[in-house]
Amino acid sequence: MSDFYEILGLNKGATIDEVKKAYRQMARKYHPDVSKESGAEDRFKKINEAYQILSNPQKKQAYDQFGAAAFGQSGGFGGDPFGSSRNYQQGPFTYTYSTSGQAPDFEDFFGGSGADIFDMFFGGRSRRPKRGRDLSYSFGVSFGEAVCGVEKEVSIGGKKLKIKIPAGSSNGLRFRFAGEGEPGPSGTSHGDLYIILGVASPREFDIRGSDIVMEREISMYQAALGDDVSIPVVDPKKESGIGQQKLKIPAGTQPGATLRLSGYGLPYRQGGRGDAYVIIKILIPKKLSRQERETLKNFI
Repeated sequence: MSDFYEILGLNKGATIDEVKKAYRQMARKYHPDVSKESGAEDRFKKINEAYQILSNPQKKQAYDQFGAAAFGQSGGFGGDPFGSSRNYQQGPFTYTYSTSGQAPDFEDFFGGSGADIFDMFFGGRSRRPKRGRDLSYSFGVSFGEAVCGVEKEVSIGGKKLKIKIPAGSSNGLRFRFAGEGEPGPSGTSHGDLYIILGVASPREFDIRGSDIVMEREISMYQAALGDDVSIPVVDPKKESGIGQQKLKIPAGTQPGATLRLSGYGLPYRQGGRGDAYVIIKILIPKKLSRQERETLKNFI
């Protein structure tokens, strides 16, 4: 008696995905309506019966452990303690169906509906799409609207849609409207509509995820002695989305130092805030007065 794995050209212990792949290949090759080889019908029957066992996790486990004896088989492939089986018609083809097992999934095997099997075997038309085409549109908002959150109304194809933009929304965020795309052929379902958010970039700082990054120029005296300076930060309470916050410059700050203000970046959609990062640039005066020179010499 042949082994189920051998029938499908597989090694023992092959996965169910490998079983499905092998079945697809062999079903195309040995189906009696396709193959003119002698004995093709009997071979296809064995291929289908092997698939019925190895594609079902429960039956496969029993077969891997006990072999064909688990199904009371001493010769051909007949017995099945897990359920009865019968033949049924799918287009011009006949397949075996197990009432308690796993029936062949034509969409999984052949990439389409049952009717498409005939097209694949005999070179007919390509599979028809099952739904309409998806549509994508860009929609722009100000930085303040993205930071604070806003509800907008858009008109697309004469239809008005409301978009609720949550606080902290970022550039490129997609909103999906199911069934608002193009209609499908012959009355099939519509595709989806995607609105892609475009957020205006602020001039005051760069956005890096939920953090903001900026440069701040200070004098060499501020760097040496320390100071408090004002910097722009994200402020959801402001219509523009931008406010001001004091930043402490420690004495002895070096050129290129990065200072952080925790919690002054963009809002996270799940709560909390990103951070503000300030890169320090120190201005060196090109000319110094006599008093400034004396002060600098005394400092050094």
